[in-house]
Amino acid sequence: MSDIDLREMYRRYIEAINDRAFERMDEFISDRTAHHGKPGTRDDVIADLMSIVDAVPDFH
Repeated sequence: MSDIDLREMYRRYIEAINDRAFERMDEFISDRTAHHGKPGTRDDVIADLMSIVDAVPDFH
């Protein structure tokens, strides 16, 4: 993946988070991934993202 492609993917990822479109995370995060340095899942990452925006609703 080129730097430009990576930049565009990351831009779309941040846009999805800012839009609270967590159902789109399968576009960006593998089902099995590292999470806080340990094996985890996409659902673990989504749960963390959701807890952040629940705690700080204006988070962008």
